[in-house]
Amino acid sequence: AKSLSSHIQLVFIDPLQLKTHVKKCGFIDPKAVEEAMKEIKVMLENDTSEDMERVIVEGAGDERVNGVYVLADTEVGLKTDEVMFLKEGDGDGDEDDDSEGFGLFLWGDTWGIASSMEYFNFLYSCDVCVRKGHSRHKPPKWGWKCD
Repeated sequence: AKSLSSHIQLVFIDPLQLKTHVKKCGFIDPKAVEEAMKEIKVMLENDTSEDMERVIVEGAGDERVNGVYVLADTEVGLKTDEVMFLKEGDGDGDEDDDSEGFGLFLWGDTWGIASSMEYFNFLYSCDVCVRKGHSRHKPPKWGWKCD
């Protein structure tokens, strides 16, 4: 196993896992883990909005919901197991403007789409069903219902 460990690309492993597990496992040179940690730090510092994960919503009955949603930064207060994609509104923010943004997020065992003004009021939802191929990390492609 130690000879195969040289083929592992450490920069693709979660930094926390690198520190707590990989570095202590005995198969990977601790110096290699430190180098990977430095490289990850540089990659994160140079990250741009073009590099962020996206989801496209199309075919929704409410046209305002359709569009590109970008994975929310963890700095917005999300817990480690929470996932949220955001779609910015395209208006100027006037009171009479109904072009507010939307969120696509996992709430418990349900994916939901809601206005960024009232996340508690789902416009669309889909219960996570692993048996149907759904994931807790990416929104499902099918199984959505209008609420």
